[in-house]
Amino acid sequence: MARKARTKELGRPVASDSEATRANILAAAKACFGSTGFRSTSNRDIAEKAGVTAATIYYYFKNKSDLFITVHHEVQAKILGVARKVMEEATSLTEAWIEMSQGIFELHKGDPDIARFNAVVRQEGVRHPEIAEVRYDQEWRDIFRKLAELGISTGEIDPARERELRAVLSVLNFGISHHAVESSVSAHEACIRGLTDLLRGELITPVKT
Repeated sequence: MARKARTKELGRPVASDSEATRANILAAAKACFGSTGFRSTSNRDIAEKAGVTAATIYYYFKNKSDLFITVHHEVQAKILGVARKVMEEATSLTEAWIEMSQGIFELHKGDPDIARFNAVVRQEGVRHPEIAEVRYDQEWRDIFRKLAELGISTGEIDPARERELRAVLSVLNFGISHHAVESSVSAHEACIRGLTDLLRGELITPVKT
């Protein structure tokens, strides 16, 4: 008597497959949202790029808003991971910011979709109330505060100018993300190199009077 063919067990995917599928959906969503924004991106677009069905997305995420917010948390975790590691060993404000910028540059170079998504996330949060929470960046505010405190402790900045410094750091952080999207890798690398020299006082020579 011929044996019956074994049928594949139905049910939830095994853990390794499930984690890989979720990661694949997040990567596809990051690319789609970074390219066309929140509203113009559909779950079908993301599913097609991820190579899954649209229904599969709902197995892992409640809706498109949940997916966008999750991508944001994943992206910030990677970038903040670089910043926190630098802060653990930082001995000066100048060198800490330089190392942070260079580390984030390497992250952007390895995954350009990180920069593309990060460049649109704030604006999308303003436009769409359902994802408004992505606008809040308390963790970055804490890092800027720690950088300022480090600069004060080393004598690099006047304590009276702490607020100005934190504002400048915020602008630099925002600008670097956008420049990573709008320029080539070599141009962005030149930008980071120029910023490094600027902070070290090696890019602009004061005019002698």
